[in-house]
Amino acid sequence: MAKQPLYSGWEEVSPCLGYANFYEGEPGSCFGPRSLRDFQLIFVLAGEGEAKLGDALYNICSGDILFSPPREVQTVSASSDQRLRLVGLHFVFEASEYGGPEGINCIEKTVPGCPVRPLPPLYLRSRLSRPIFTFGKDLALSYISSPHGRLLEKKGLLLLLFQAWREEIERARGEENVSRRHLLLVERAESALCHNLKKSPSWD
Repeated sequence: MAKQPLYSGWEEVSPCLGYANFYEGEPGSCFGPRSLRDFQLIFVLAGEGEAKLGDALYNICSGDILFSPPREVQTVSASSDQRLRLVGLHFVFEASEYGGPEGINCIEKTVPGCPVRPLPPLYLRSRLSRPIFTFGKDLALSYISSPHGRLLEKKGLLLLLFQAWREEIERARGEENVSRRHLLLVERAESALCHNLKKSPSWD
């Protein structure tokens, strides 16, 4: 029987970028607490710090990826001795939910939906060399140079980023499964060792 993917709904997305920026925080600085009207991906380019998403607290460093759903309270702070450099992308999974060319400003009372189930993880450990970071930076540059233009470029980059994001989630899931299997083997080995130690020595 074929293995069923943990996450479903990726084929249903038709994403749209609403806003993008580069952020550099001085040591000890922070932004938030705040909540957003759309979704956000944050890529940590350099530095260390903490991120609080809802009730979850994460220690973050370069190569980390944060996912913040709408109405989720978030606070991100830099460590006391390092600057924190980030890329932030605001988006919706379905372009029509922005309702117009003004992007985030068109979202009023409705909460944008996410067709991916279960919801993607709020925190992923990755590497700066992976494609998703390249797509994230390119999207931010595209937005900064032309916020309401170059729409095909933004659409293409966002779809490439979503594919890379999906691969990052599946990679992390695979590493987690390997880690769990390793721990299970270690537990079994420890149990067998303890069982053998309780036995009386054999002189056969």
